[in-house]
Amino acid sequence: MLTPLFDWAGRIARNRRIARAMFFAADPAHRAMPPPGRIEVADLPLLVRQAQDHAVLPAVLRSLRPLAETLPGSAQAVAGAAEHARMLVVHSMMLRGFADALMADLRGLPVALVKGLAFARAIYPEPQLRPFTDIDLLLSPAAGPAVEEVLRAHGFGFVEHDIYGTAKWVHRRNDALMVEMQLNLVQSARMRPGISLSFDDLALVGAGRPAAHLVVAVVHGAVQHQFETLRQAVDILQAARGVAAAADEAELERLVARTGTRLAAVAGLDLAWRLFGEPRCRDLARGLGRAPLRPIAGVMLNRAAILAATPHRFGYYRWCRNGLRELLKIDSALAARLSRKQALPSPARQDAA
Repeated sequence: MLTPLFDWAGRIARNRRIARAMFFAADPAHRAMPPPGRIEVADLPLLVRQAQDHAVLPAVLRSLRPLAETLPGSAQAVAGAAEHARMLVVHSMMLRGFADALMADLRGLPVALVKGLAFARAIYPEPQLRPFTDIDLLLSPAAGPAVEEVLRAHGFGFVEHDIYGTAKWVHRRNDALMVEMQLNLVQSARMRPGISLSFDDLALVGAGRPAAHLVVAVVHGAVQHQFETLRQAVDILQAARGVAAAADEAELERLVARTGTRLAAVAGLDLAWRLFGEPRCRDLARGLGRAPLRPIAGVMLNRAAILAATPHRFGYYRWCRNGLRELLKIDSALAARLSRKQALPSPARQDAA
């Protein structure tokens, strides 16, 4: 009668062991977390499968190599995953070549390369640790016709506008090469009155500045996707490490205030602090000040919710995602209402007029 209980306890212990290894291995720098305990060969297939699901496979394989080398049979257990990681790197290199050519022809226009390649180059210690699947361009509306002309000249053809207004372009000779053109990284129309991230917003500090990378990572992870993969939390972790100087912190405050992303930033930094133990994330979250809905966001975002992208925890994960989305919508509505109130003239001014 005790066998089911022992099996259940064994599964819990295994899941915790794999989770510790996952969080340690996904951190490209290993600056805060101690190495996990011994990993068993039987753990490796599930670990690498979760790493694939969470888009952190190259970092996980590199981090666990010294630990796995001591385990007989470990090479066979991760052989397929290693090949998949190489394919991701090759695909990213192909996209990088096209992105460099595009940006060379777009120089001087209000266009910024954001997310994937920008993160790989600017905030990761090695670009191959941050693979990406498309080229993301954030542009001012006035630049649209010029960008489209350059895309056509480089062999890309327009495919569609998705439901969020993102224009997707695919290369005519290789449909694995895609460019996404966006005017605003906040895709929800209900959120945009209070939360918005456009090219002009990034231009306030410069698209290549550490504060800009962090706010883009926050919007991408919290607002766009509600942390459906662990990689989005790793992006925030790495971007936060780049916000190192007082000037960077001042630019972060200016950008967060302008874009209405204070709650999203604090929630994302809190999450990265809890997952990876990085003090810089905790300090930046404290420096951003008060966010009234922060405690509720902390309940929505925890280790279980992040790793629950795997199918057996999908129901709970979906609840957490929906809860975070609704919190951000409430925060956006409050921010929009405050902005309108501040824009109205005071009674004293009206009387003076």
